[in-house]
Amino acid sequence: SGTGETGCVDIDGCALAGGSPCFPGVVCKDTKAPGLPAPGYTCGACPEGMRGNGTQCEQCRITAQMLASTVVDGTVKRSADLRIVAGLSLMTGDCTDTRGYNFGWSAVTSAGQQVALDAATNKADTLQLFVPKRSVLLPGLSYTLRFDARHAANTKVSASLVFDFFVAAAPLEAVVAGGNAQLSVGQSFTLDASGSRDADDETAYAMAYAWKCAAYVSGVKRKCDTDAEGNPTVVPTEGAKIGPLKLAGSPGSGIVYVWTLTLTKGPRSATSEVRVTVVQPVAGAGPPPVVGIAPLATAGAVTVSPPAGGSPAPSAALGAPATAGAC
Repeated sequence: SGTGETGCVDIDGCALAGGSPCFPGVVCKDTKAPGLPAPGYTCGACPEGMRGNGTQCEQCRITAQMLASTVVDGTVKRSADLRIVAGLSLMTGDCTDTRGYNFGWSAVTSAGQQVALDAATNKADTLQLFVPKRSVLLPGLSYTLRFDARHAANTKVSASLVFDFFVAAAPLEAVVAGGNAQLSVGQSFTLDASGSRDADDETAYAMAYAWKCAAYVSGVKRKCDTDAEGNPTVVPTEGAKIGPLKLAGSPGSGIVYVWTLTLTKGPRSATSEVRVTVVQPVAGAGPPPVVGIAPLATAGAVTVSPPAGGSPAPSAALGAPATAGAC
């Protein structure tokens, strides 16, 4: 500056009356005279997460997207791992970025209770979240999951995504072995439901077994309260196994005992039904034949085993009907 007659004085281009001519936070460098043409200063790069010429800077942006998830129709099974992959569209190349980004996942129940997610187990500080099956997500609850991405040096550069899902408990499988059989009076039987399954392997509740029995004689309902000798009996109604039992029978089509198992574990339940038919043999006829039907790919035969000491029983072919003889 100066008049030209009294001489010229070099001024600091970065210390003008209005302050630094560069954008706040940008390094200003004075240009010594004689030097570059006006304005007599240079500005450094825009702050982290911004872009521009150093004099004017604007905020950069990022966006987040959901790329992949094991959630199907808004539901994930308690017995399955939860995996979610987020995608991030980064700042453009003209944005200042020397610090990178921070990522974080969080989850709350529909009641607002925070769910603990950590970096070691859940990879909650990466783009890919992993929640092992039967861990922190409880069945029967809805959850809101949130992913946040922020620039490490400029938190205004951020993006997030939110979605809801439901954790479904697997259905119980009520399995009864020893049913759907035809027996003679005096033969014992046991119904065993200890093979019933819980795919979730939930440990908060114990498996409970409840049995009901109804007996039918020629379609008429009666109680299951008589043993093979006609004496009153008490049929168990609890426990994984029922038996060994010897119950009353009747000639002909016998007495059909229909057993219904109700399996419960916490709020879940399942049922299974089996039938045991007990036949009273006709005096002197020996025990009733045992009928076995083998799986057939094509038409075959149903074989009937003869009673002990009886005559051989014929085989009934499941083929073309027999041709009647002439009158």
